[in-house]
Amino acid sequence: MDKNQSFIKRLRQAGYPLDHVITVSNKHNNFISGLQVLHPFIPGKGENHDSMVLFGTYGGKRWLFTGDLDRQGELDVIHKYPGLQIDVLKVGHHGSKTSSDPVFIHTIQPQVALISAGRNNRYHHPNDETIATLTNKRRLIINSQISGMVRYKYWHNLGRFEATVNLTKDDS
Repeated sequence: MDKNQSFIKRLRQAGYPLDHVITVSNKHNNFISGLQVLHPFIPGKGENHDSMVLFGTYGGKRWLFTGDLDRQGELDVIHKYPGLQIDVLKVGHHGSKTSSDPVFIHTIQPQVALISAGRNNRYHHPNDETIATLTNKRRLIINSQISGMVRYKYWHNLGRFEATVNLTKDDS
């Protein structure tokens, strides 16, 4: 508890508004309009393998946000939640080769894969292997490098993706 209080104090001093701090537990944590925290399972140091994995339903679609979770963490999630099926995956770690394990992708069966990565980034994200894994089942891949800003607009159970591409001279 002392560590949480110290962390909260540092965040407030840095000017971050806080509603509440989510602590790791063995049960689903619900917050922010029905999102469930599926991972991490145990407290960690805040490294990539400790990334928060969020699941929720919006606009009639089941969404999974995996942060920077690595492949082993993805496998741990499907081991703990073997029936997890989703419609939209926010691809982990900008589409790097450390995420999007083929077994994980096959198990959760996303129809849409969203990749957020900057153009011409120094890490060359997304990785070709990750793109091949995602392309294997003919799913829709939306890559912010190509599509620009992506938004999902919905009303009840109906929705659509919108993309806005803003190219500058340096981007072409």
